[in-house]
Amino acid sequence: YGHIVDPRTGWPIESFASVSVRAPSCLAAGAAATLAMLLGPEAGADYLRELGLPYLSVDGAGAVAGDLQG
Repeated sequence: YGHIVDPRTGWPIESFASVSVRAPSCLAAGAAATLAMLLGPEAGADYLRELGLPYLSVDGAGAVAGDLQG
């Protein structure tokens, strides 16, 4: 089981294997990555783009998305 738990279900999320975010602080990056994981692949990517934060995500099948270069 993963360590990110969906508060709606009480179970670990299954949408992502990993999300990495580059932000001005570790706190901002960690919070944004966690929220993106909870939102799921499409909504999570939209959320990070809206914030203007570069990111890299890996889904459960190993597909990579995003751009950490910004």
